[in-house]
Amino acid sequence: MSVNEVEFLVECIKLAGNGDHLEIGSMWGGSAILAALTKKRNGITGKVVCVDPFRDMDWSSGRPGGRPNPDIFLSNMKAMGVEDMVELVCAYSNPWPLGKRKFSSIFVDGDHAENWPVIDWHNSKNRTDLVIYHDLTIYEKDVMRAVKIIRADSRWEEIGQVESIAAWKRKQ
Repeated sequence: MSVNEVEFLVECIKLAGNGDHLEIGSMWGGSAILAALTKKRNGITGKVVCVDPFRDMDWSSGRPGGRPNPDIFLSNMKAMGVEDMVELVCAYSNPWPLGKRKFSSIFVDGDHAENWPVIDWHNSKNRTDLVIYHDLTIYEKDVMRAVKIIRADSRWEEIGQVESIAAWKRKQ
């Protein structure tokens, strides 16, 4: 994520206010750390809940620290002093692993292939009033297909897009 995208994500988390923030797709936990620190520094209550299956095919083993996995993720949370604020759920986002829980915001940055971005939209839209998507680029056709569906939904209004990150708020 670029600095501008990070600043936008911070503003979205602050706008969402109190309540649990959900991340679909976590990798090494950078955006989860950002969300937790944003909540901590701004007195915003709630946990950061992260859903990621940590599949073998995620990224390459040539990255620093190897492939993303729960141990590295949790070690990063501890190193940044936010382990008490983060809840890791090692699962796919479909079938929905979180029951009837609602979230103040949902950040979708999980599997970008096939129908996953659209599935994540359908699983998210009734569980929050603020949805954030990352990687809106011409190279991520399935993410863009989900974004097209969101933009066509009259119950949601886009609150902004900065580079490859955008957010929508449910209309009141």
